[in-house]
Amino acid sequence: MRGWGWAVFAALVCSAVGLWAVGDALGAVIGAAVGFAAGSARRDRSSEAEAALTTEAAREKVLRSFPKRDHEMTAVALDDLPRLDLAFYRRVTAELEAEGFRVGANVEDVTSSKLQPSLRTATRVLLGPRAQVCAHITHIPAGGRDPSALPMHGSATEVRVVRLLTELDDNAVLVTLVTDEPPLLAVPPFVHREVLPASTPLAEAVAHHRARIQNASGVPIEVPDMETWYERARARMRRLTEFHHERGGPTDKELARMIGDRHPEPTENAPSKPDAGG
Repeated sequence: MRGWGWAVFAALVCSAVGLWAVGDALGAVIGAAVGFAAGSARRDRSSEAEAALTTEAAREKVLRSFPKRDHEMTAVALDDLPRLDLAFYRRVTAELEAEGFRVGANVEDVTSSKLQPSLRTATRVLLGPRAQVCAHITHIPAGGRDPSALPMHGSATEVRVVRLLTELDDNAVLVTLVTDEPPLLAVPPFVHREVLPASTPLAEAVAHHRARIQNASGVPIEVPDMETWYERARARMRRLTEFHHERGGPTDKELARMIGDRHPEPTENAPSKPDAGG
């Protein structure tokens, strides 16, 4: 069983970040906060009442990690962030460039980094042909964890995720994740999320995402440059923040999934069923 911190962390990497701009860093901060509370619970918990209190504390920490203000985002050099798997970024970038994507910027969520400087990461943003698809590449290194805040049980899990994202004029958001970290948290009902195994060739993932666009009812909103990307990203984050505060944070079921065994991985080389709300 993995510790709460990393489970919540991976959950947000695969859930919230597909919707937001660079929520990977936010996921790290939430993971650190919730992991610390859960670690204390494992050491000190002696009754169901204490467990319930800890669950509520964890839920509150998640909500506090979605502040009702715009996060500061800035372009950074990947070389300036320690422990990132630069080979992963280069490989995925080359595969996406072969599909017509171009690098826009490497983006850091400065707000989250200030809260947890040991968990800094960056998302490489690529803009797709015809401005219909944005691609995000993110690596969260295990070496960036604070052991006191993210208690683990021998797991050296790292998160590597590629996400393809398209917003539609009917307010829907299509997200295709390529990762071996399955989502644990619900996403808002306007998000239509599918997960492909990390072994999926990116050309195949891009073709799958484009087919989803063709089958969607809405028209893609074009994102031709990084100025537009930042604007759309902040708007998505505001919608995500509103969703999590209105629902009161993670449900008991979601927290239980974070604590216990992970749900099954998607079938190899086959897309999972669409997930519109968790």
